[in-house]
Amino acid sequence: MQKFPISQRELLLYARGDATQRVFAKELGVKPSSYSRYESEKLGAPVHVISSCLKKLFGTRPKQSEKRRINTALTHAQKVVEQLENLGG
Repeated sequence: MQKFPISQRELLLYARGDATQRVFAKELGVKPSSYSRYESEKLGAPVHVISSCLKKLFGTRPKQSEKRRINTALTHAQKVVEQLENLGG
């Protein structure tokens, strides 16, 4: 069983796989510089980026047993975003 990502960075790295940041940013429809800041957790990723990464992690239709894991990932992502926003002041 794979380790479940518990941070925005871990989720993005998992979803990106072997692709470069530039290629994956294009796939997500974001600027490479923005994606780099998401991955380094200097900026909270928008919902569509997190959703796309979760789809890569679980597939497009998660099983009932995986819904709780998705909710956990979303909760972690939300906390990361809140912490980053608080740091920005």
